[in-house]
Amino acid sequence: MRARTLGLAVETLSHFDLAEPLAQVWPVISQTGVAWLLSQHANWQEKVGAAIAEMAAKGDQLTARDYLDALDAIATMRGAFGRLFDAYDFLITPATAAMPWPANETHPSVIDGKPVGPRGHAVFTAVANALGLPAISLPCVVEGDAMPVGLQIIAAQDRDWPLLAFARAYEGKLFLHRWPSAGV
Repeated sequence: MRARTLGLAVETLSHFDLAEPLAQVWPVISQTGVAWLLSQHANWQEKVGAAIAEMAAKGDQLTARDYLDALDAIATMRGAFGRLFDAYDFLITPATAAMPWPANETHPSVIDGKPVGPRGHAVFTAVANALGLPAISLPCVVEGDAMPVGLQIIAAQDRDWPLLAFARAYEGKLFLHRWPSAGV
């Protein structure tokens, strides 16, 4: 791995399940959030697309208990990630769960042979959002004419400056800035 040649200690975690509870609670948080936000605006039904309207409708069906249970699960996850960051400076994940898809499509419809919805590619970024952790995505070195991909680097709570310093120091050494060819 190129990072090791730069003197960085890298450990690959073969089993990582700290973010698994998010799959159950993120829809509750996002749907109730959209429902509440839209309720603040008159005639919002005429101003949003079908997917957002559907999220709001689902959010309206959730209870305060659903929402508070989701917040409790997020608090538990914060503790688990806090312990992770006691041992590691950063968590590095792919930026998306899919290889690049055509620019004229909003999202991939299939990932790893399985159908996914509009946010199926964004499973890695939700954890930083839900837990309020600082994160940055940088383009990654790719071989030959492969489409560019990104890596997400997540740091512990209130470790924004070390994260930015790391990204600045290693961006030009670990990551490549290149636009894909015009035909892509």
